[in-house]
Amino acid sequence: MRIQIGALMALTASVGHAQGSIAVSGQLDAAFTEARTRVNGASVSKSGLYSSGMASSFLRFEGQEDLGSGLYAGFRLEAGLNNDTGNGIASNANNQATGAGPNNGGLSFNRWAFVAVGHRAWGELRAGRVYTAAFENFTPYDPFFTNGVGSSTPVTLRLGIRNTQTALNVSNAIEYLTPNYGKGFFARATVARGENLSDGTLANGNPRHGGDHEAVRIGYADGPWAVAYSIGLTHNTAGRAGTVSNPGDYINSNLALRYDFPWARFYLQWVNEKLEGATAAGGINTGIATNEAKTRSVLLGTVIPMGAGNIKLSYVDGKLSDNIGSAAESGKLVAAGYDYYLSKRTNVYGVVSRIKNNGVGNYGYAAAYLAPGRGEASTAISVGMKHIF
Repeated sequence: MRIQIGALMALTASVGHAQGSIAVSGQLDAAFTEARTRVNGASVSKSGLYSSGMASSFLRFEGQEDLGSGLYAGFRLEAGLNNDTGNGIASNANNQATGAGPNNGGLSFNRWAFVAVGHRAWGELRAGRVYTAAFENFTPYDPFFTNGVGSSTPVTLRLGIRNTQTALNVSNAIEYLTPNYGKGFFARATVARGENLSDGTLANGNPRHGGDHEAVRIGYADGPWAVAYSIGLTHNTAGRAGTVSNPGDYINSNLALRYDFPWARFYLQWVNEKLEGATAAGGINTGIATNEAKTRSVLLGTVIPMGAGNIKLSYVDGKLSDNIGSAAESGKLVAAGYDYYLSKRTNVYGVVSRIKNNGVGNYGYAAAYLAPGRGEASTAISVGMKHIF
């Protein structure tokens, strides 16, 4: 349900009356989850109630004003929620470790916070905090919407999530989107800044271009087809001086495809990451600029309508290697689930998954669940419900 607050303002002018509205919406998703693995030869498990078991929990405010002659203005404020505890999710001020917000559970518009102006025939210009163009190829092409124990991101975003502040979102961004974005041929371009001093070096703080980000996404969607390619570069997301926790440039490039048959929807995603100054040994930083770690991963997934719900299946294969001869890590995630719709806005679901590593692999679920020992497998089961409002 969307709450419409119509006619926020009516400006009397020669150009006529501007019409505006605000919408409040969101969704809450909670799941009871149990995960198991082995650490140092001993069995370890963890269970509890977690938010976003299959879809992100969030609260959204958005609005649009008709300016006439095809012009419009708008905004969006969207806060991620940990509804298992009532806490919000922290944001980041400058796309670097130094800009990380306090983890005090306060409400933060960490997902979207932008103002926009656009034209029906020319496209839209946004300014603020947005999802990265590179990440936009992930959630719509993952049967589990990159959430919960079925999420593909622990494998596909191994370097990005562990080492950068821009794997999902980016602050201080200006971006352009083509008209009717997401339909027919479409494109999006984003430029963001880390907002550092021009004389910045690792000796006195963040380098000048630390946290700067550029990304593009192009695609085509019509009928049963949807295909998109995106690439994003985040410059040297430096920490403070004198530490090896200073990753270099991070690049994420990916290609995603979706096709709808009458009886099922199929997904294919290819992802490649590169991170300067890192090693394949867990993707950690070495502080040596010439070192480079890289990943490649492939996702195959399907959603099959069944009764009042859907069967969901996903397989993700990932590999982490480097240019200094470290043993390559590899991991595979297999997930299966079923969601049952009680109504258009409410559904219940169950998910079971397993992550298997090679002898040196350390792929695991999101940190909220548990971390495996090197070379160990992990399993998880989750039962939850989601409500859209």
